[in-house]
Amino acid sequence: MAARRANSSVPAGYTEDLSKGRMLRFEDSLPQLPVPTLEETGKKYLKSLHPLLSAEEFKRSQKAVEAFVKPSGEGETLQKRLLAKAADPKVQNWLYDWWNHAAYLGYRDPVVPYVSYFYSYRDDRNRRDPAKRAAAITTSVLEFKKQVDDGSLEPEYLRKGQWP
Repeated sequence: MAARRANSSVPAGYTEDLSKGRMLRFEDSLPQLPVPTLEETGKKYLKSLHPLLSAEEFKRSQKAVEAFVKPSGEGETLQKRLLAKAADPKVQNWLYDWWNHAAYLGYRDPVVPYVSYFYSYRDDRNRRDPAKRAAAITTSVLEFKKQVDDGSLEPEYLRKGQWP
């Protein structure tokens, strides 16, 4: 059974809807995911490329990004479509579908070693036998799934006073 948090008071400005279960009870109060500006996206993209490219390759990439983000360019057209998707009241999160496909469903690699970077590989000294270890992992995974399915999983919290 999962441990309950000692302090689960409602954050300022949030409303609690217990009909959604413990896990999703603050969902309607969460702020919308902001859409970064086209310029911010271009800068972050170049920053991520910089350590991977030669100086010549990086200069070519800079020129391509400059052309992409210029007014009336292809980037502006795509940015408008992205903003329209974010403004659509039927869309809860503009990134959701793309993120799930790109990060988890678009390829067949195992998620834990390639996507979940914070997964811990500590040796379990109490379960040296592979069958016992597999049984313990399966039991824990099923308990977690049960909590997700019935909505009883407690959401992650930041320290008191650090709500976004």
